[in-house]
Amino acid sequence: MRYYLETTVFTYLALNMDERWHHAAAIIKAMQEGAFVGVTSFVTFGELVFLVLKYKGREAAMEAGRNFLMMANLEIVGATRDTANLTIEAMKQIKLMPRDAVHYAVANERGLAEMVTEDRDFNRAKGIRKYTLKAFAEKIGRN
Repeated sequence: MRYYLETTVFTYLALNMDERWHHAAAIIKAMQEGAFVGVTSFVTFGELVFLVLKYKGREAAMEAGRNFLMMANLEIVGATRDTANLTIEAMKQIKLMPRDAVHYAVANERGLAEMVTEDRDFNRAKGIRKYTLKAFAEKIGRN
């Protein structure tokens, strides 16, 4: 199976933000062990590195970026003109902010019907099932 992993999966892991860190770690470990293939946008890389830079500094941000790029079973998707058009539609129809709309557009472009995210803005998005970190860890038997 393939699942879209939104930025919050990686930031909770990198920033050890609260108890959800454990769920993020379990999800990433399961992905790297081949339990599923994770798909995310290149936007995730930028968001992750920026947030780690903001909270932990430049060296930690570069390390988080390198670790992200080396993750096994993670497909990092670039954007096309079609992705941009879908992004604008998601902003208009669902009222998502631009970066969230990119995540939604990439997931839809790739035919992914399930997304892992802690971002409640995606609750407005129809046609895609959202899992919190805890719910997804439970779904894959890694809670």
